[in-house]
Amino acid sequence: MLNKTVTWGLGAIAAAYAVVALAAGADRGAVNTSALAGVLPSALAPNARMAQVRDALARRDGPAAVKLARASILDAPLDARRLSAYGVALGLTGNSAKGYDAFLLAGQMGWRDPATQIFWMQAALDLGDAPVAAMRLDGLLRTRPQMADQAELTGAFDTNANFGDALIARMQAKPEWISAYVGSTRLLEGDRLNSRVALLERMAGTGLKVGCEQIAQVVDPLTRRGMFDAAFGLWRSHCDDRPAGLIMDGEFAAYNPAYEETLPFRWRVPASGDLNVSEEPQKSGGKLLEMRNVSPTPMVAASQLAMIGGGQYRLTWLARDTTGRASVSMVPRLWCADAKQVDAQDRTLLPDGRWQAVFKVSDQSCSAWSLQFTLQPTSYPVTFGSVTMARDGVGR
Repeated sequence: MLNKTVTWGLGAIAAAYAVVALAAGADRGAVNTSALAGVLPSALAPNARMAQVRDALARRDGPAAVKLARASILDAPLDARRLSAYGVALGLTGNSAKGYDAFLLAGQMGWRDPATQIFWMQAALDLGDAPVAAMRLDGLLRTRPQMADQAELTGAFDTNANFGDALIARMQAKPEWISAYVGSTRLLEGDRLNSRVALLERMAGTGLKVGCEQIAQVVDPLTRRGMFDAAFGLWRSHCDDRPAGLIMDGEFAAYNPAYEETLPFRWRVPASGDLNVSEEPQKSGGKLLEMRNVSPTPMVAASQLAMIGGGQYRLTWLARDTTGRASVSMVPRLWCADAKQVDAQDRTLLPDGRWQAVFKVSDQSCSAWSLQFTLQPTSYPVTFGSVTMARDGVGR
């Protein structure tokens, strides 16, 4: 056991050192954990002697830190923070075995000490003990939820599926730090970002969904980076919008113009003085929109991102005039950001009064199409809604 302790003990002590030293103002580049600075100043500065311990640790003066830490323990023998500082100091002198013993005692005295939690989390990570590592991170974040966005703490859980699944298991209790953890995804890049997205997908697969507004904190930045597939996958996994084939919320149940700019896979209706819009609630829980274009030219009245590739797609929608008859004033199209456009073909009226049309998409270079409904100028409002889209031969 001692040999194993020596093997991983220095790494765990180094992780705990980063917290203690940075709270003391250590050189941020040297410890490579600048995001943790300033999180724990009050917890690690109970008196002048402890301040001296931290200063010694910041200077990486192991012998001085050991001497001062011993004295600080005499001031308050049951203070886990002093024991963890002593463990870090011993680690700086290369004595990882005794440092382990100090953290062992600290762990028995107080789970609220961040350095102790980080030490045992790192120790569990080094030993491959996923449940214990997740338990330690959970314990840390329950007292310091603001640390959930620290990449240094969560990296192993994002990139290792075994550790990540153990963390998801801890999330089932719905701790408050979940929001900060999910929101911090927007700060990640590259493989780390892809790994976090995969974890959030697995998280939703267990039934733990954070909801539309919270997942939008991740989805919106992903769409701005052009990561449409990942964004759409998270949206469908965590948001309860009712899918209508390839369209989300085809019944406009969740339509809310106040959120249209931050929830990218919901309907967007332009806020324009030329477009009059009112809502007509339905017994199904959805809505129909009464829309009138008072400008002299056609305008896009409603749009939504559509994650489709090449192929043929069948679209249905409701558009009727004030007499209840089908209206041809609402015209659908697919549009891409680089000015590609696909017009609807074979427009026909179904027996239930809805329109049907076909899109034939041959260009597969567009990363995300926008389904747009253009409203012609009218002297009356057009009732619009009940949109569905599916790939031909797959279902409607």
